[in-house]
Amino acid sequence: MARYQDFETIVSTMGDLPPSPLVATKLLELLRQPDTELHELVTTLSLDPVVSARVLKMANSVFYDQQRQVTTVEQAIIVISQNTLRNMAFDSSLRNAKRTYGLLERRLWENAIGSAVACGMIAKESGC
Repeated sequence: MARYQDFETIVSTMGDLPPSPLVATKLLELLRQPDTELHELVTTLSLDPVVSARVLKMANSVFYDQQRQVTTVEQAIIVISQNTLRNMAFDSSLRNAKRTYGLLERRLWENAIGSAVACGMIAKESGC
Protein backbone atom coordinates (compact mmCIF):
# COMPACT_ATOMS: atom_id res chain seq x y z
CA MET A 1 0.00 0.00 0.00
CA ALA A 2 2.91 2.37 0.67
CA ARG A 3 4.02 2.11 -2.94
CA TYR A 4 0.58 3.19 -4.12
CA GLN A 5 0.61 6.19 -1.80
CA ASP A 6 4.08 7.18 -3.00
CA PHE A 7 2.93 6.87 -6.61
CA GLU A 8 -0.10 9.08 -5.93
CA THR A 9 2.07 11.68 -4.20
CA ILE A 10 4.54 11.80 -7.07
CA VAL A 11 1.86 12.03 -9.74
CA SER A 12 -0.12 14.70 -7.91
CA THR A 13 2.89 16.96 -7.33
CA MET A 14 4.64 16.57 -10.68
CA GLY A 15 2.01 18.65 -12.46
CA ASP A 16 3.27 21.74 -10.66
CA LEU A 17 6.71 21.59 -12.25
CA PRO A 18 7.38 23.06 -15.71
CA PRO A 19 7.68 20.50 -18.51
CA SER A 20 10.73 20.35 -20.76
CA PRO A 21 10.01 21.85 -24.19
CA LEU A 22 12.89 19.82 -25.67
CA VAL A 23 11.32 16.51 -24.68
CA ALA A 24 7.92 17.60 -26.00
CA THR A 25 9.50 18.62 -29.30
CA LYS A 26 11.34 15.28 -29.59
CA LEU A 27 8.12 13.39 -28.80
CA LEU A 28 6.24 15.26 -31.51
CA GLU A 29 9.04 14.50 -33.94
CA LEU A 30 8.94 10.79 -33.09
CA LEU A 31 5.14 10.65 -33.30
CA ARG A 32 5.25 12.08 -36.84
CA GLN A 33 7.30 9.11 -38.01
CA PRO A 34 5.20 6.04 -38.88
CA ASP A 35 7.97 3.58 -37.99
CA THR A 36 8.66 4.86 -34.45
CA GLU A 37 8.92 2.03 -31.97
CA LEU A 38 7.41 2.03 -28.51
CA HIS A 39 10.77 1.88 -26.75
CA GLU A 40 11.83 5.13 -28.48
CA LEU A 41 8.76 6.90 -27.13
CA VAL A 42 9.33 5.45 -23.66
CA THR A 43 12.99 6.49 -23.63
CA THR A 44 12.17 10.04 -24.73
CA LEU A 45 9.19 10.42 -22.42
CA SER A 46 11.19 9.13 -19.47
CA LEU A 47 13.55 12.10 -19.81
CA ASP A 48 10.78 14.41 -18.58
CA PRO A 49 9.32 13.38 -15.21
CA VAL A 50 6.55 15.99 -15.49
CA VAL A 51 5.08 14.68 -18.73
CA SER A 52 5.73 11.07 -17.64
CA ALA A 53 3.71 11.69 -14.49
CA ARG A 54 0.90 13.29 -16.48
CA VAL A 55 0.80 10.30 -18.84
CA LEU A 56 0.69 7.90 -15.88
CA LYS A 57 -2.01 9.95 -14.21
CA MET A 58 -4.11 9.96 -17.37
CA ALA A 59 -3.68 6.22 -17.97
CA ASN A 60 -4.86 5.57 -14.40
CA SER A 61 -7.88 7.85 -14.71
CA VAL A 62 -11.42 6.50 -14.54
CA PHE A 63 -11.84 7.30 -18.24
CA TYR A 64 -9.59 4.38 -19.27
CA ASP A 65 -11.14 1.99 -16.70
CA GLN A 66 -8.06 -0.16 -16.13
CA GLN A 67 -8.38 -3.30 -14.01
CA ARG A 68 -4.91 -2.76 -12.53
CA GLN A 69 -2.90 0.33 -11.78
CA VAL A 70 -0.64 1.40 -14.66
CA THR A 71 2.83 1.87 -13.16
CA THR A 72 5.19 2.14 -16.14
CA VAL A 73 5.49 4.71 -18.88
CA GLU A 74 5.37 1.91 -21.47
CA GLN A 75 2.03 0.63 -20.16
CA ALA A 76 0.68 4.17 -19.99
CA ILE A 77 1.53 4.90 -23.64
CA ILE A 78 -0.23 1.70 -24.70
CA VAL A 79 -3.32 2.59 -22.65
CA ILE A 80 -3.73 6.21 -23.75
CA SER A 81 -2.66 5.75 -27.43
CA GLN A 82 -0.20 7.73 -29.51
CA ASN A 83 -2.83 10.31 -30.52
CA THR A 84 -3.47 11.27 -26.92
CA LEU A 85 0.28 11.29 -26.26
CA ARG A 86 0.66 13.67 -29.21
CA ASN A 87 -1.99 15.98 -27.72
CA MET A 88 -0.21 15.91 -24.37
CA ALA A 89 3.11 16.73 -26.03
CA PHE A 90 1.48 19.70 -27.80
CA ASP A 91 0.04 20.83 -24.48
CA SER A 92 3.42 20.51 -22.77
CA SER A 93 5.23 22.40 -25.50
CA LEU A 94 2.72 25.24 -25.35
CA ARG A 95 2.30 25.31 -21.57
CA ASN A 96 5.06 27.88 -21.05
CA ALA A 97 3.57 30.17 -23.70
CA LYS A 98 0.40 30.63 -21.66
CA ARG A 99 2.03 31.28 -18.28
CA THR A 100 1.68 35.06 -18.56
CA TYR A 101 -2.11 34.94 -18.75
CA GLY A 102 -4.62 35.04 -15.91
CA LEU A 103 -7.03 32.48 -14.52
CA LEU A 104 -9.71 33.06 -17.16
CA GLU A 105 -7.28 32.54 -20.00
CA ARG A 106 -5.90 29.40 -18.33
CA ARG A 107 -9.41 27.95 -17.98
CA LEU A 108 -10.18 28.78 -21.62
CA TRP A 109 -6.93 27.10 -22.67
CA GLU A 110 -7.69 23.97 -20.65
CA ASN A 111 -11.23 23.89 -22.05
CA ALA A 112 -9.88 24.15 -25.61
CA ILE A 113 -7.41 21.31 -25.05
CA GLY A 114 -10.08 19.14 -23.41
CA SER A 115 -12.51 19.84 -26.25
CA ALA A 116 -9.90 18.95 -28.86
CA VAL A 117 -9.10 15.65 -27.16
CA ALA A 118 -12.81 14.83 -26.75
CA CYS A 119 -13.52 15.65 -30.41
CA GLY A 120 -10.69 13.36 -31.48
CA MET A 121 -12.10 10.52 -29.38
CA ILE A 122 -15.64 11.07 -30.72
CA ALA A 123 -14.35 11.11 -34.30
CA LYS A 124 -12.43 7.91 -33.71
CA GLU A 125 -15.45 6.15 -32.17
CA SER A 126 -17.76 7.27 -34.98
CA GLY A 127 -15.34 6.04 -37.65
CA CYS A 128 -14.47 9.45 -39.10
